[in-house]
Amino acid sequence: MATAREGRYPRSIEADVSEERLARFFTDEGTHYRVRKEVRESVLFSKHSVIKDPPFMRLDLIACRNLLIYLERAMQQQLHAVFHYCLRPGRYLFLGSAETADSAAELFAPLDRDARIYCARHQTTQLLPVMPFSTPERLALPTETIPTRADNTNLTAAMHLSALEQIAPPTALVDDMHNVLHFSPSVGRFILHSGGTLSNNLPAIVRPELRLDLAWHWPALLIRSSRP
Repeated sequence: MATAREGRYPRSIEADVSEERLARFFTDEGTHYRVRKEVRESVLFSKHSVIKDPPFMRLDLIACRNLLIYLERAMQQQLHAVFHYCLRPGRYLFLGSAETADSAAELFAPLDRDARIYCARHQTTQLLPVMPFSTPERLALPTETIPTRADNTNLTAAMHLSALEQIAPPTALVDDMHNVLHFSPSVGRFILHSGGTLSNNLPAIVRPELRLDLAWHWPALLIRSSRP
């Protein structure tokens, strides 16, 4: 990830990249070329499990090459549904040379079968596929001595929370003012603390490239508690 974020390429790329593109998207740093800062900052470099992590939304292109061939057919079909949910209608799925989306013909139309490029079909209704598809083989539950009756409730709650945080997707609990009350352990890669005063307001600390999606889905994400 660190190497990808650097965006450094040897001068030998001159053989494959046109002068116009080199001038437009790269900075000549003598011994090498570097992708311009404004381009690098528009890209999110992050480890992301297509099987367990919540999908990104409204994408124009998904390039997933030579992954599906290592998965069972049922998992492949589930990922086809996830990819379709992520893509805008009419946008593109690019698979490996030994892979195909022909079994998901209701979701994807072949644009170029030889190149394994597919187009997401428009659907009037679309539901988010259930995530995650798999669970850990063993949950690391809190280790405690045998509790007394008075401790049973707290221990049960702690075990429940521990299990949820290991199985569930990354989550954040916020109040009505969007201030964070609790993070799950895996939410860290979506958060960016910049310089200045520390804030616990979720829209302010989520990574910049995710803020538009957060604002778009916020009404559906915010669950208000009913009070008498």
